[in-house]
Amino acid sequence: FQAMSASVYAVYAAQWARQNHGICLREVLGELRNVMARGRTLKLSEDRYVAVYSTMAEAWMRQQEAMIPAWRSWLTTSSLAVGTWLSPLSRWSKRHPLVTGATAATLNAAVSDLLLQRFLERKEKLNFDRTMTFALFGFAWAGIFQYGLYTQFFPEVVRLSGMTGSRAVALQVVADQGAYMPGMYLPMYYLTRTMAVAAPDSEPQAVAEEALQKYCQNVTSDMRLCVLFWVPMQLINFSFVPIPSRVPFLCAAGFLWCIGIGVSSSSSQKD
Repeated sequence: FQAMSASVYAVYAAQWARQNHGICLREVLGELRNVMARGRTLKLSEDRYVAVYSTMAEAWMRQQEAMIPAWRSWLTTSSLAVGTWLSPLSRWSKRHPLVTGATAATLNAAVSDLLLQRFLERKEKLNFDRTMTFALFGFAWAGIFQYGLYTQFFPEVVRLSGMTGSRAVALQVVADQGAYMPGMYLPMYYLTRTMAVAAPDSEPQAVAEEALQKYCQNVTSDMRLCVLFWVPMQLINFSFVPIPSRVPFLCAAGFLWCIGIGVSSSSSQKD
């Protein structure tokens, strides 16, 4: 509303200047002639300045009083319309959290890989086999496995530990970033990435060794990204997000993560 008010003020300032340009122009030109003739500093008379300012301010206040309620009404109506449209989807996702999470993770992995190929790697022909491999990774690992991890296993660990509040949140963040990410997620990610670009006749052992090499090469930089990105995200996730909605929340945040880790690993390969 402040930005809107400033815009209205600017419009009315322009309108006032256009309507009263004769008065303003005569005074400015007179002062300008004095400056050129005597070398004095250009200065409009204080009375004229007060008149200009008060006139614009009054018009601005009148327009603001008329427009702000209208804008508030429009925003409220729009919010209610969007909420009504999304309400069935929200109810369905709450009844089917596993399907929602798996679908979101699949789309997240596929779309982020397509964007990386198109805009980062500048490929003229997209590798859809690679995209399908990442989509499968998103569905099976990021969707189904992480659903069990974050909505079943972690809450059970918290229950058995007897921790509550901030201590329970801290326990989950430490377990997630200290054990799961470096010990399970990142190795599986690099194995999937290596499989996606490997030749069809590649030996499984060779693929696994190459994936391990890439993991060891990038794990330090990847964990730095985890600390900067996932620690804040998981603090929010474990503190405020309902347990059934944890995976969809991670998928929404994970879109940026997939782009970031893809850029990181691609940069290491170039180096």
